[in-house]
Amino acid sequence: MKDEKLPERAVHLCDMLVQHLNAIRTDISEIAEVRALGGIMAAEFKDIATSKPLPEFTKDIALEKGLLLLTRVVHGNVIRFLLPLTIQESVFDEGLALLAEALRQARLTSWSPVALRVRTQ
Repeated sequence: MKDEKLPERAVHLCDMLVQHLNAIRTDISEIAEVRALGGIMAAEFKDIATSKPLPEFTKDIALEKGLLLLTRVVHGNVIRFLLPLTIQESVFDEGLALLAEALRQARLTSWSPVALRVRTQ
């Protein structure tokens, strides 16, 4: 594990994911918080108007893009990320792009508070 520098790799991948999620928070305001500790990280989603948890936002958003995400926790509005430490950078970058696309699409679905506001204006 030390020879392959897996602890450093975990931190590096987690940092990349945190930077990516923080960068798209300007487009995806439902990302309430991004938390990380070493190679463990999570993103929490809430309604921007009410601060209520958005389990619908996280439910199945990435499955259609081929991403498998854990959305457990009390309210179901947190995605936990478990990263394969041996993942190739190009595959990781592709996963980040797919995640961003899935999050952007989730904002436009019929249940989304954003979509509901857009339709009522």
